[in-house]
Amino acid sequence: MKKIMALVKANLISVISVVVVVISLPALIFLSAGRSSAIHEKVQGDLDGKNRSLQQVQYQYQFEPVTPGEAAIEITEAPTEAMNKAMESWGEQLREQAAESIDVVVSRNAANKRVLVEGLFPEPTEADRVAKLQEIVERWPVAHRALIARVGAGAAPDRVTLEAKLSAVWRQRVERIQSTRDEVGADDLEQIRESLRDLRLAEYRATASDLRFYVNDDAFTDVEPWGQNSLPSMATVWDWQWKHWIHGDLLEALRLANTEGDWERSLLEGPVKRLERVAVSPERYTSKTLPVEISYAEEIAPDWNVSETGRAGWPSAAHGLYDVRYASMSLLIDGDRLLEVVDAISRTNLMRVVKVEIKDVDPTPDLFDGYVYGQGHIVRAVLTIETVWLRSWMKDYMPPEVRQAMGVPGEQDDGSETQANDDSF
Repeated sequence: MKKIMALVKANLISVISVVVVVISLPALIFLSAGRSSAIHEKVQGDLDGKNRSLQQVQYQYQFEPVTPGEAAIEITEAPTEAMNKAMESWGEQLREQAAESIDVVVSRNAANKRVLVEGLFPEPTEADRVAKLQEIVERWPVAHRALIARVGAGAAPDRVTLEAKLSAVWRQRVERIQSTRDEVGADDLEQIRESLRDLRLAEYRATASDLRFYVNDDAFTDVEPWGQNSLPSMATVWDWQWKHWIHGDLLEALRLANTEGDWERSLLEGPVKRLERVAVSPERYTSKTLPVEISYAEEIAPDWNVSETGRAGWPSAAHGLYDVRYASMSLLIDGDRLLEVVDAISRTNLMRVVKVEIKDVDPTPDLFDGYVYGQGHIVRAVLTIETVWLRSWMKDYMPPEVRQAMGVPGEQDDGSETQANDDSF
């Protein structure tokens, strides 16, 4: 103990400092804890303020529309982790819907589109070339007859055939009268004539009631026998094939116009009475165009200087998605039901009426040629129709010279996936 006291006396200043430090330690701990709490509250306040500021931040999530013509989808929300995941999931769903929509449109555009001659497109083998070209030369002038039969349309009664039938009835009735008395009087002949007029009209009505609409073979312009000694080029027969597909769609649209639910109306009940003329715009495949890739992702800006719809294809517009061809139809229809016809055309493939010209018609002269139209205000409607054709399936049938002219890149596929199992159009 004496030694400890001696040490304390000898080092009094140091010992006092140690004692002060030891005594002050609990106070320092208390003071540090209080300062730490204040700092913690300040930091927490800063964090809460920043969190509130973040919650007030609004982010605009935007998705392109799945179908053309619709507005973009825009959602404004705070960018939380949960919201980001939800938007990512929704975006994926929209991408899947867009892919499905593309498949639906392509399938619709390619439906029932079989070629007139198997093995001809995109190019026959050298061994088959002559035979295949000869086959389509024979088929092309009459191929539309199958299209007409498919939609239940046809011509008015043949005048020569009907006249022969009525002449036979005339002779039978005259002979019947002569079998009872020597002379056939004027009254007898007038009665026979009146009876034959009724019979003629009955024949006309019977034919009309069995047809969706009237159409003759010569209604299709530019469909005529190949009159040259040499065989046509692949570009020429490709244009025949393309026109044939357009003809099929136009006839199907008219059949649809005269259909109500499951009931296929005859021309006596439907708005379409007669197809007088069909003309498809010509194409030339002589030049060469730089290849343009097919892309559904890139926006195709409308060009209102080219068409009423803003849609334009080769050679007016350099994009690889689709091509546009125009057709003109001259129809006799019930003028009060024009919109039914226009709507049916819009519901068939990718077609739209872009121009309509209407003129009143007196149907009386047509009656002498066997045309009966039923009730309604008959007018002549000349329709200009825009038809759209997607390259994604068309390219597989295009001959090499056509692909070069139209700027279609890549190799042809065999086209087997786009051929429908239905009857040929």
